[in-house]
Amino acid sequence: TEGSHCDRCGETLIAQESVDALGHITVIDKAVAPTCTEAGLSEGSHCGRCNTVLVKQTIVSAKGHNMASGEAAKAPTCTEYGWTASGNCSDCGTTLGEKVYLKATGHTVVNHECINCDYERINFEDVEIYDSDYGYNSLAAFENGAALQELYRRIDKAAADFHINNTTGDSFTISCSDLGLRADETDFKKAIFRFMYDHPLYYWLSGSFSSYHYSDWMLATVVVKVEPSYQDGSIRAQYNELIYQLAEKYYSLVENEDSAYNIPLAYHDIIVEAIDYVFEDDGVTPQDDRWAHSILGVFTGEGVVCEGYAKALQMMLNASGVDNIYVTGTANGGGHAWSMVKLDDGKWYWFDSTWNDSGHYAPERLPGRFYFAATDDTLVDEQNNLTFVQDHFADLESIYGWDSLPERSDVEFDDQDVLEVFNTFNVGKNTYQIVGYHKVHLIASTATGAFEVPQYVLYDGEFYDVIGAGTVKLYGNVTTTSIFAYNSVTNLTFSDGIVHIQGLANCKSLTTVTIASSAKFIDAYAFAYCYSLKNIYFEGSISEWNAIQKGSNWKDGCSTITVHCSDGNITV
Repeated sequence: TEGSHCDRCGETLIAQESVDALGHITVIDKAVAPTCTEAGLSEGSHCGRCNTVLVKQTIVSAKGHNMASGEAAKAPTCTEYGWTASGNCSDCGTTLGEKVYLKATGHTVVNHECINCDYERINFEDVEIYDSDYGYNSLAAFENGAALQELYRRIDKAAADFHINNTTGDSFTISCSDLGLRADETDFKKAIFRFMYDHPLYYWLSGSFSSYHYSDWMLATVVVKVEPSYQDGSIRAQYNELIYQLAEKYYSLVENEDSAYNIPLAYHDIIVEAIDYVFEDDGVTPQDDRWAHSILGVFTGEGVVCEGYAKALQMMLNASGVDNIYVTGTANGGGHAWSMVKLDDGKWYWFDSTWNDSGHYAPERLPGRFYFAATDDTLVDEQNNLTFVQDHFADLESIYGWDSLPERSDVEFDDQDVLEVFNTFNVGKNTYQIVGYHKVHLIASTATGAFEVPQYVLYDGEFYDVIGAGTVKLYGNVTTTSIFAYNSVTNLTFSDGIVHIQGLANCKSLTTVTIASSAKFIDAYAFAYCYSLKNIYFEGSISEWNAIQKGSNWKDGCSTITVHCSDGNITV
């Protein structure tokens, strides 16, 4: 109550008395029901006098669509694909469209461990993951095999130390006077070359490789030489970092792959797409610089000769644990290098990435497959009727080669659990052909009206990128066979990622085509006799359109076509 006191002495004149609190006036804050897509609120309350919150409202999560007539969404994981929701919601009536499959996200690796799951990735700075042991094991068959293997081990340790420590120097020396290796025998040279063949990572080894010193007709030391361009350890450190980074990137594409056919297919595709065979300035003589004869030309993108192709494939297969052998010899009248790989059936097959890389000889072609998983009797030169071993001669009689190689399979590779190159499969109205590692061409369809060639398809639990249209033949070229059975497609769209376009000839109802800027090749007769085709909508610039390689008569029989580009129109 109101009271008073004296201002001079403080004496109370009228005493104040306590009055009870009024108490809150409760006002209900009504609950808000959640919907399929929006969150709601629980019931709460506040005071009507002072606005104090009496019961706090809490957020109620959105219910999500009731997929009684469809399927709920599933988020992809590192290794498993997911999908979007589809069908109609029975609660809100929303139409969610067709189910769209989503690729697995892949691992996000930090310090060799995935931050999203319990996966652990190998360490790409561990030089041992790139090594073979075929050469080392083969030395055991020699009479002095134990001594040869010990020499190999000493070179291996010294080379690893030189590489890991980024040592600057023109050579390093291996002492071996205690091994009893005679100067008048050449077995020790085989040990040295087999070490080199087993270790593709060491791009810095000199072409002359080593020199030898003797004492009383016994081998005393081996001096391993370093290529002059790579004697500076700081320069090698930069190259090494690049190699490790790209090796991990390539490995990440196949780390969940368990097929010994698909792993070399993936690495083969990466290598032949990354580089071309490289020549001297005359355009005829193979490049002689050391980088072209090692893995380095692949990882820098400069290009390589046969040794570089074979060593890069060997290095990555070693990292993935696929048995393989680096092979030297002659082919087409000159020195050559290629590979042997053990596939899923436990049998060995020939591989020649160099001669499969048709990019140098015919850029419009896909990589050929006639030197891929070949047997001795695989016909590789139809014109001259030559099989693989009539075309390739492994060196089995000199210090530079092997004394023997494993027997190859006597039949073509055929595993029911593996979809091989040129195999086909159907998804809906469409037929696809395997043309590379998880890459396909659309080769047939019963679609009509407006049709979009998809970016990728899901088949038997695996995703395949659609990179082209048209059937691919053995030598990498694409046929002119029409894709559409009824030739009644009116509007055609090639999604991003399509590189090769073929197989639209005689689509007489086709009026418009949309082409993503990823296109690189429009092959011969691709749109021949598409009489109604008037407009092509190209998502790149005029210069990019002009850069597309176009086969002869690609629009034979067509009238004038307007090509609509991002920076203007042209007529063709």
